[in-house]
Amino acid sequence: MFFDRQRTDYVQEAVEKCKDYIRYTHYGAWNFSETENGGIVLDPAPGHGGKINYEAFINALAQQGYDGYLASEYCLPVLHNHKLCGIDEIDKATRRGLQYMKQLVQNAVPQQIFIER
Repeated sequence: MFFDRQRTDYVQEAVEKCKDYIRYTHYGAWNFSETENGGIVLDPAPGHGGKINYEAFINALAQQGYDGYLASEYCLPVLHNHKLCGIDEIDKATRRGLQYMKQLVQNAVPQQIFIER
């Protein structure tokens, strides 16, 4: 069910239908990793094994003229090798997510303005 809702057309339609009610939105910072050269990669979401279509979501928000907040959340414990990690790992994950989302926001297709001639 969740995987099917990541289709670009589904995300665009959902944002368009809800545009008058979206005042705040968020993303999970728990599914990003960093490559050896420092690039940020979106990892599959553990809930469905696919990637969350943040690109379509951010583009749809931009096309609807959204100017509200986009907040990060980390709502899971951080575990490495079955050991609970500290706040420093959450901070790292939050920075990775922020870097990724900033790129999407900067590259988002803005609301189209058409001028008739």
